[in-house]
Amino acid sequence: GQGTAVGPDLSRIGQKLNRARILEAILEPSKDIDPQYAGYLLDTKSGESHSGVLVSKTDQKVILRTALNQTLEFAADQVARLVPSKLSLMPELLLRDMTTRQVADLTEFLSSLR
Repeated sequence: GQGTAVGPDLSRIGQKLNRARILEAILEPSKDIDPQYAGYLLDTKSGESHSGVLVSKTDQKVILRTALNQTLEFAADQVARLVPSKLSLMPELLLRDMTTRQVADLTEFLSSLR
């Protein structure tokens, strides 16, 4: 695939969710996170903090993909803490700069995808 975005495929979202659920997902992206897109917080023993989607975790290494679609690898023995984040990677502030009309148009568009 050519897609580089991190997140669910929305091409058929209208089949799965009604308008109310779509609107809720836009307004409260962290309310109902698909585990596949749940964020993780990782702290290294050297004091760095990172967040992203957990790509894989083995005894040797931990791989995260950030919201900017960067893949970060960490040696397992460098990881001090790896915990699920309760926040979706979709920015809560996405809507802050959108008008009510734009939100309605976005909801309408997503609900029309089948």
